[in-house]
Amino acid sequence: EVTLSRQHRGYQICLPPCTNSEGGCPPDIHHGCRRIHCNAYVDMPGVSERPPGCFCRRRHSAFTSTCHCWAPPTNLFLVCSALCRDAQFVFFSGNRFIIHDFHALMPWDLPADQRYEEAPDSASTTATTPSYPYERLLASEFLRDIIPVRCLADLRFLELVFPPYVPRGWPNGKPAAIRDWRDTVDWIRDKIKAPALTFRLVMVDFHSDDVPNRRQNLTKDQGHQIIKGYSSILLFLRPLARDGGLAGLSIQPAYPWRWNPGAILNSIPRHHDWVDEAEQEIKENAEKFVFGRKDAPNRAEPRKSTWQRWYDVEYTCSYIHGLDPLFDDDL
Repeated sequence: EVTLSRQHRGYQICLPPCTNSEGGCPPDIHHGCRRIHCNAYVDMPGVSERPPGCFCRRRHSAFTSTCHCWAPPTNLFLVCSALCRDAQFVFFSGNRFIIHDFHALMPWDLPADQRYEEAPDSASTTATTPSYPYERLLASEFLRDIIPVRCLADLRFLELVFPPYVPRGWPNGKPAAIRDWRDTVDWIRDKIKAPALTFRLVMVDFHSDDVPNRRQNLTKDQGHQIIKGYSSILLFLRPLARDGGLAGLSIQPAYPWRWNPGAILNSIPRHHDWVDEAEQEIKENAEKFVFGRKDAPNRAEPRKSTWQRWYDVEYTCSYIHGLDPLFDDDL
């Protein structure tokens, strides 16, 4: 899983949320406990086994079968043009690419000018209303400027992750950004292999401890502005989905009114998972919007990405080892 964000312009890998220091790794969390730091050791009570030391090929010209640390195949790109092309194919076809439009380590974080409270009437355009702060989506930069053009056809999985932008802070509020996204998608149409490419869009929600007052007081109109922000990004994927059909399209929206006390009170007669049902309804409508009302396929969901699994488990393992809990060195 290869990650790109505005905080880390180089490629990074997202480490699995288990270092298997406390026993076996649950198979539903991730597979294999790979890509761990074999040289990291902290003297912990109750842990008698020491690691064998660092024999990692990332750092030394030595080898041991007990080391599962992963290293980017950078040298393969430099041998010759033929091997470089082979390495590029493996890299772009064999990895899942996760593009965070803002922050990867804290996906719910917002740009500085969106962290403050919005004006009470966000339906009116005022000078103090935060807007989308960038001229381009990071996804546009990745597809147009970062990945080599000849490698676009190698992509097999692309996930775009957006933080919980304020109602008027989505790209549709910045005409230049949304036009650039439209032009980017139009430009890649004949360069990608759409039937082999899976797209996933994730709209991140706040954690319960981080919900700002503005989201708790979100009005009906403000919530619909957020959904329009979702639609503005999805709109230009329609030609990709309908021309040759994507291998898969998954949309994971955040229900805008999740933290509104009024919505919670209104849900009392319902069962406890009413928000999940509301998000599922938005998801189904969004996927039909992209594929067409009659053509939305019923495909299996792709497996959850590693960065999302961090929010299904505790950070304990990596914090014990004193590691960055999410990301490895830039590739």
